[in-house]
Amino acid sequence: MKTFLLLLLSLMILGAGCIQQAPGPKGPPPDHLQEEPQEQALTGDFVPETQASPSPESDPKIEGPWNGQFMTAVSRDGLTWNKTSVSLGAQLNVPDLVYGPDGTLYLYFSGYTLGDEVNKTAVAISQDDGQTWIWKYINWIDKPGANDPGDPTVLYLEDEGIFRMWATMSMSGENTTHWLDSTDGITFTYQGQAFDVGENAIVPSVLDIDGTLHLYTGDHPNKLTWHGVSDDKKTFEFVEKLDLQIQDDRYPSGASNHFAGNAVPADDGYRMYTYGRTTQETGVIGSVFSQDGSTWESEGVILEVDLIDLETDFVKDPAVIQRPDGSWFMVYATNIPE
Repeated sequence: MKTFLLLLLSLMILGAGCIQQAPGPKGPPPDHLQEEPQEQALTGDFVPETQASPSPESDPKIEGPWNGQFMTAVSRDGLTWNKTSVSLGAQLNVPDLVYGPDGTLYLYFSGYTLGDEVNKTAVAISQDDGQTWIWKYINWIDKPGANDPGDPTVLYLEDEGIFRMWATMSMSGENTTHWLDSTDGITFTYQGQAFDVGENAIVPSVLDIDGTLHLYTGDHPNKLTWHGVSDDKKTFEFVEKLDLQIQDDRYPSGASNHFAGNAVPADDGYRMYTYGRTTQETGVIGSVFSQDGSTWESEGVILEVDLIDLETDFVKDPAVIQRPDGSWFMVYATNIPE
């Protein structure tokens, strides 16, 4: 009996020891049990207006963000366009489109009433290729002066992982082109002046041709275009002044010079979308084609005012981008009919 009790007691002690020494789980759980890190959802800062605002007394021109809106159009080849009759919002002006990382689409623009702010440059971000938009204020770092940089044009430089913006700023009463950098497309740090020809130059567009950046910005009083080139993808040297002629029967002479709008790569060359603003008949969007960025040939008028309930005075400021499926998407500005 004593031997049996000793044996039973030994087994109990061994069992207790096994329980105490049983290893618990170590390290992270298996991959299929781990929670995926949650990306912070992007939230909007404002929703664009749906109606025009009266022209301010200080600037009662027919054209301005206060009485304009953004409309869209689509194309299979970049030349023949179909309007969607979709308005993205009112009191918006001078759009520019660029794809960022992961195919996110960014729409930069100047606006009048943007939520609680007035006369601001902002960005709309689409994660579904332009079907829906999240509207954000831009955060500026080291920006000189009180006014936002205007007329933004942006490239995403994949090798550097940054968004680079060129925009119009008036530092001493003269409009010149300046550049700013961002890692997220929303917060931009001012870097300096990028282009100065000693005269007003507004509404820049930047095109990459074989690794060299070309800048096109407007001499608007004369409806001509300043052309500069850059080797460092930051600042530009003046090359020439261009006269972008659009041929069409609506013009008494058969052609008229246009403002540079948006330059993009195209099949076998480069395409510049242009615009004129004189009257409703001539306030149209055209295109010119080039193989070197200096010599441009007219492709004619591609868009005009024809949606009577949605457009008036002109169509202008075309922002154009090629989608991943090869089709083309345009955001353009027009005035809102009364």
